Amino acid sequence: DVFVSLVEVKKENWSFGNGVAQYAQ
Repeated sequence: DVFVSLVEVKKENWSFGNGVAQYAQ
C-alpha cells in the first residue's frame, strides 16, 4: 500500500513541484 502510494506520489510530484519527492527521500 505504501509502496503504491510512493509510486503515485513520484508521478504526481513531477507536476506538484518536486516537493513530495523531498519528503519521500
